[in-house]
Amino acid sequence: MTEVNTEEQIEVKPHQGIIDYIKHHGKMYREANMWGDLPKDAPIRVADIYDWFLKNATLLTGMDVELTDAENKLSPFYKPEIKQCYYNSMMAHPSLEYWEGWATSMIPLNHAWNVKDGKVVDTTWCLLDHQREKAEHILYFGIYIPREFIVSQLSNDTHFRSANHAGPFLWDYAIKCIIEEKKQDVENCESYFAPKEESE
Repeated sequence: MTEVNTEEQIEVKPHQGIIDYIKHHGKMYREANMWGDLPKDAPIRVADIYDWFLKNATLLTGMDVELTDAENKLSPFYKPEIKQCYYNSMMAHPSLEYWEGWATSMIPLNHAWNVKDGKVVDTTWCLLDHQREKAEHILYFGIYIPREFIVSQLSNDTHFRSANHAGPFLWDYAIKCIIEEKKQDVENCESYFAPKEESE
């Protein structure tokens, strides 16, 4: 009998669990009337946001502890706090990108972190000894959110976030992007009726 369960033959997909977790949540929102969803007649529902996220999110592996510690020293006027990932990430040095999505602890959790040159700067989980110990194995799956968008939305009350609260901004940013994509789709369709240039 041929053995098939060798390390060489098994394709390792470390992020598959976090991807399946998000797919499952999207499926639940699509098939049932879940708490927290937008109204049934809304043109964009939470399931659509999950779909958009899965198409646009980026997979990252490992927290760079050394870089995170160095970046923390650059912000002497604010010290990160545990369970304040959105605020910690907002208050990080403005040269760092702001990201939101899911990251793995015991299970995938909603989380915010920063990125510099493709490396994860996690000023929140870096405060936890057990996360530092397994830093290189932490999986991140998220979206870069421009700080300009955050500033423009900070004082707004939305379905997903109270005004003047730090995060999450992911849901509102996703809706903004979905709307822009739908507008582009409409423009592309309307171009069908645009006058055609006569070929010489």
